[in-house]
Amino acid sequence: MVIRDAQIKALEECVLRALEDRLMEHARTYFPARLHDGLRQAVAAAVRSARGYGIDGQREICKYLNLLFLFGRHFDIDPDCSWAHFPVFRRWSGFTGKPCGTSPSEGLLGLPRRRP
Repeated sequence: MVIRDAQIKALEECVLRALEDRLMEHARTYFPARLHDGLRQAVAAAVRSARGYGIDGQREICKYLNLLFLFGRHFDIDPDCSWAHFPVFRRWSGFTGKPCGTSPSEGLLGLPRRRP
């Protein structure tokens, strides 16, 4: 069986779209007062931003989205949120010093890991 690049890309897009759908539902449930018309675009931007930091586990991306809704879109670079600048590059649980997404089980199925 041969799986072509176009087929892999289509599967990756499907997985990403499903993740965005779950994150949108999460946002509607836990942050209804902070929603706006461009929710899908905001969620997609948050996923890209999180992955840019090496955060690619679905649970970790959701945690990143929570921080974004709580502290603002640019919390990761906002001087008023300087407490977040270092931890955002580290594992969410325990701050072990290992970069996010070091476990193969944490990655999004089929999505390549991006590093800054």
